[in-house]
Amino acid sequence: MRGLLCREWGLWNQLAHKDAPPAEFFTDGQQTASQFNLKEEKIDILSDSKEPPATSDINKSHNFRRFLRFCFIVCFLQLVFAKWHPSFWQLNFFEKPPVDREVFEVELPSPNFGVPVFESVLLDSYEFGDCWGHPALTTYVAPPASIEFNKVVLGLDIYVSGVQYDRLAHIYLDGSPLWRTSTPEPGNKHVHSFSHKDVSEYVPLFKENGTELMVQLDNLLTGRLNGTFEVTLTARYYDSFLNDSAPVKVAGIDDDLFIPGSHVQFFSANEAASKVFPLVDTPPTRPPLIYYPDRKFQVTLPVLSPNTTRVKLALFTSGNAAEEFWYSNILDGFENYFSDHQHYLAPHGPCRMVNVYVNGIRIASLSPEPIIYTGGISPALWSPIVSTSAFDVRPLEFDLSTILPYLWDAEDAVLEVEISNCVQDQEETEASAGNTIGQNWVTSANLLTWEHGSIKSSEGAVISHENSTDIKARIFPGGSKLKQIVSARYKTAISTQLNYTLFNGSSLNILFNNVYDSSQSNFQRYTDYGNRQHVALVPSTKHSISLFDLGNQKEIYEVNSTFSYPLVLNLITKPIVGQHIEFFAKVTDMMFFKTAFNGQKNTIKVESIQKGTSDYVLAPGNNYGFGSTKQIMRAQTKAPFPKRDYLRKLKAVNGTLVYDDVRDKLKAHSEEVNEVDYSQSNEILESLLEVFKLHDTDSDTVKEIMEDIGAQYEAMDMRDEEEDDLSAEMVHPFTVKVNLLSALRHLLGPDGDDNFTPSSVANRQLNEFQVTEGCFGCTVP
Repeated sequence: MRGLLCREWGLWNQLAHKDAPPAEFFTDGQQTASQFNLKEEKIDILSDSKEPPATSDINKSHNFRRFLRFCFIVCFLQLVFAKWHPSFWQLNFFEKPPVDREVFEVELPSPNFGVPVFESVLLDSYEFGDCWGHPALTTYVAPPASIEFNKVVLGLDIYVSGVQYDRLAHIYLDGSPLWRTSTPEPGNKHVHSFSHKDVSEYVPLFKENGTELMVQLDNLLTGRLNGTFEVTLTARYYDSFLNDSAPVKVAGIDDDLFIPGSHVQFFSANEAASKVFPLVDTPPTRPPLIYYPDRKFQVTLPVLSPNTTRVKLALFTSGNAAEEFWYSNILDGFENYFSDHQHYLAPHGPCRMVNVYVNGIRIASLSPEPIIYTGGISPALWSPIVSTSAFDVRPLEFDLSTILPYLWDAEDAVLEVEISNCVQDQEETEASAGNTIGQNWVTSANLLTWEHGSIKSSEGAVISHENSTDIKARIFPGGSKLKQIVSARYKTAISTQLNYTLFNGSSLNILFNNVYDSSQSNFQRYTDYGNRQHVALVPSTKHSISLFDLGNQKEIYEVNSTFSYPLVLNLITKPIVGQHIEFFAKVTDMMFFKTAFNGQKNTIKVESIQKGTSDYVLAPGNNYGFGSTKQIMRAQTKAPFPKRDYLRKLKAVNGTLVYDDVRDKLKAHSEEVNEVDYSQSNEILESLLEVFKLHDTDSDTVKEIMEDIGAQYEAMDMRDEEEDDLSAEMVHPFTVKVNLLSALRHLLGPDGDDNFTPSSVANRQLNEFQVTEGCFGCTVP
């Protein structure tokens, strides 16, 4: 395969084809136009004719005129009838044709905000055809002043037919990005997608009338790409409170969730922000985007009001084009290792870390989520169920409250965002020769602040700040084989003292602690001269935030959050015949999130597992293939939230939804949600990550881990990786992690061995890794 993981612009050419593939195949091609231009041929014949038209032609002309008169009369009657019955016109003329397929992302259940107090259509059936660089612009009309609302939920309908790539779409209000999404690939069918997003943090923007609403969907039409996107954007407004429902947020850092009954009002950031500052300036009618690294993301932060209690950076960024599959990239210098066998490997390494600096000091780092769009890897995988986050590319959220002292007084606080390939952040890493990333990290951002009217003045100081970075990158070439292991860990801890004076004369003396611990582990193995590729990625971030009342010597509250996005890919390319490329793809895409308040365990817990397999063919005449995807999503909440246990299981085969089972249980506060103990699986996962990072793990520890995993794996009888029923994975979530761990372990094992690697072999390999530590480009015996 010339493009690693079938990069869209090179391999997903979606060429028009003459011969339709078998009916059971999912295709993304279309029938070609005739080789003759019939209209031009007819004109030429008429121009060469010397004889007057025959009588039969005259009769045909009369019949045609009578037909036109009849059509005119019918249309006139319909118009007259529609004057008294407008619904007749709407149903018969404006009703959309039925779609061939509904395409959707498995989303968490919406918070129960009750009945909307107002609804509006912000963009109505707008067509994005050949519109690259020309976003849709309209004036936003706010609800009437008499309407009180504190929640806003956007809904996005997209219709598309024919053949088209997946495209990024962005929604901005008054220059602030609200929502980033992608579009479905129609696959030469008429498809529809609907998704929704809670944007209640941005309520102040929705109360301003007459601002600019921009919807950006850069699309191109060619002879082969003929899909036009018809987009409708709606808004529903609510007057509600989060403690009326079970709020389940997954986006980034959930340190700002509402705690019902809490006396802490000064530092709550669950409600709508007080102010929103867009951080990217562009000329009028141009989207506020930066294409990193072509342009640096460096801005001067605004001076904040002294009554500001919380501040957050919402960073919309995602790798596209050359960086769409960043997690599969090879370290620089090895991109042409298999070029003699028609495999080009993308450079710049497989690690990406998003670092935030203020005045040159790193204050936070986050691992980005690997996003697979609807045309990624194999389009046959993502219909009708698209990959997780494809329709909601959530922003990375950085809590900046511990640098408030810099933002109250200084007028030159400079914020810089860096997207690093990790190896560049540690000079002693021998792989640091490749110190760049590829093009097109599409980036925009907002600064959100929360203020409190009881505060008269404020002051403070950062009292401690610690940073640590640990990077390891190795590559082991060996003829027809290539192995690569890259690991990174970034830790940042900031403690700040904040002093607030209130209008009533009292004061607050607060110690604010903020800790980020982000890591990535990536293992890749290539065999058979690159025809077989295996990728295992485990990105994770732990975030801890706590407030301590120094006056009363009492902890106000503590929130601990963890989120991880493991991804395992297997690609097998069959021998290339002519211009045909056939490959088999297997994808396991996971998301785990949990948060806990004040020492409680798993107050909110969300997990999603997608498994997909696909056979796909790339050919000059057409691209087609077969795909099967199954997914489980579970969300659980408990006190201080209403107890809830949500479970959804789905399976799709070749574009058809086979089943979609939902269980949603809301329980009384006196009842308990069944809790599954994650401690053992987390310990094993963290231990194995330590093996990946090669942090001086001894052989006895590795042996113990391997034997433990093997025993659990055998007990659960999970050797059949093609198991149709995923219910066991949700009953025993440990199984999910065992599958991941076994996949990672297999990657460390001997080539071609489908069973577990013996402990002795694992120990030997670990010892070899330790012996060659710092050896970049050397071969393991």
